Amino acid sequence: MTTVNVQVKGLRELEAALDALPLKVGERAFSQALRAGIKPIQDAARELLVNQIREHTGNLVNSLKVRIVKAKGSSDPTQAEALLTVGDKVAYYANWIEFGTQAHLIHALPGHALKIASLGYAEQAAVPGIIPRAFMRPAFDTKGLEAIDLFAEDLREFIEMANW
Repeated sequence: MTTVNVQVKGLRELEAALDALPLKVGERAFSQALRAGIKPIQDAARELLVNQIREHTGNLVNSLKVRIVKAKGSSDPTQAEALLTVGDKVAYYANWIEFGTQAHLIHALPGHALKIASLGYAEQAAVPGIIPRAFMRPAFDTKGLEAIDLFAEDLREFIEMANW
């Protein structure tokens, strides 16, 4: 599973305003802002998959997920992270697409043979490898600053609405 982790530090005035809110409201505000912030990166990764890596992308696109993970044992609503993950049991090959693989040989177990579609059986098979076609890293590189701005903007709006 490929993961991009964004951690924002600073934004002191927003953090102070967030601390002034009730705990549950602050948690909801922070989680909502994290989701809003990570969305441009998720959209960019999805677009790269669909437009540049056309074959076999349906499962990869469907496996792009955002999770909000809170720090264990912390009551501070700002101790959470937005995780953008790709890959699951169906799209297990996400890392292979992002980082590529080396060419290698697959050997049959002693006394066995490999069944190769349309070629029959062999003791070994050459696997050509996969050229890396990154989509998560470029998505983060191009949309990372926008994500931080959206996070701060969404959090500001939520705090202003809560204090209205």
